[in-house]
Amino acid sequence: MFVSATIFSIIYPLTRVWKIPTVLFVHYFLSSEMRLPMKMYAIVDNLLLKTIAKRADALIVPSRDTKNTIMNMCNKSPIVIHHGVDTQYFKFNDVARNRVRKELSVRDNEYLALFVGILHKHKDVITLINAIPRVIRKNKNIKFLIVGRGDEYEKMTSRIAELNIEKRVIVKKFVENINDYYSACDMFVMPSLVEEFGLVYVEALAAGLPVIAANIKIAHEVLGDSAIFFEPRNSEDLADKIMELSSNRHLYDQLKEKGLERVKHFTWERAAEKYYKVYMNALREKKRRWQ
Repeated sequence: MFVSATIFSIIYPLTRVWKIPTVLFVHYFLSSEMRLPMKMYAIVDNLLLKTIAKRADALIVPSRDTKNTIMNMCNKSPIVIHHGVDTQYFKFNDVARNRVRKELSVRDNEYLALFVGILHKHKDVITLINAIPRVIRKNKNIKFLIVGRGDEYEKMTSRIAELNIEKRVIVKKFVENINDYYSACDMFVMPSLVEEFGLVYVEALAAGLPVIAANIKIAHEVLGDSAIFFEPRNSEDLADKIMELSSNRHLYDQLKEKGLERVKHFTWERAAEKYYKVYMNALREKKRRWQ
């Protein structure tokens, strides 16, 4: 069951009464930078998480970076199990590429850069928007596709209008089949400042897209040497990295090849085996205590 710390805190006492072992998986921390009332909910949820994490029989996190955060929060060492990616779904689709690019009015000779994510402040999509004028001054054949919605949506669209780049930026709040849009694009850009894992990183790699990511610890943990990194919040550096990747075919092909190899490390089968071991250990330990 996947629930927030707030909901889990309600369920937890029952697990003690019924002597059920609890395995807590911390997939994400709610950002306190969100707007009210979600900001207050995030603060309460994270405080409850700190208490619950100390009491759980086992604690799982999706990355070493999140493990360090938890250890600093509650002085308890969790087990790291990376997420997987479904490579039967996330893979390049040439038919979908042609169809989506036609729908978006993107020509064959135009380069299309993609962002996918919830538009909250920590995703820092504004840095990407601010980088676009610098890019298009040098490269007239590049467009940007933003897929997402959230608190920063209005701010983002206003900034696009202020910079007069509406003809170069395509915005979609929601799409039916996200892999089709990965396939339609030529690179993936993720300026996010905070991730607990970053599923979109591995989705993009699986679809054959070279990735440009903000230089944060989790991005290095997941992407390794299969991506280009830019200084967080630095739109000029991001613009330079976009121009470098779009103009250097050797670098592009190299990153694409490394990405397809890198994504093999992230399978749900491998994750499931590790989950199973954690659950079995928690059950055995609980039975030992009851005896």
